[in-house]
Amino acid sequence: MTKHFQFSVKAKLMDQAEMLDLGTLTLSDPAYSVNKSDLTEKEAASAALSELKYIKASNVYQWRSAIIPAANFGGLIVQLVSSWIDLNLES
Repeated sequence: MTKHFQFSVKAKLMDQAEMLDLGTLTLSDPAYSVNKSDLTEKEAASAALSELKYIKASNVYQWRSAIIPAANFGGLIVQLVSSWIDLNLES
């Protein structure tokens, strides 16, 4: 068994009321298969946030392919969309 977490990642922008949808991130916890889950939802969200990079030379933030000027960046919102368990049953 493997547990999966799917997160929606959005950026807060300083000049807009709506958030910018950056996409989804799916993380898996293979340790769940031995009933010893090492990955909590909080840790999975932290992994999503760890992909955020600040590029000092350009004064921008980058999350995957999205680039946001630092002056307009208000933070990331990572929200759990779903989680499921893959039973990996073989016939």
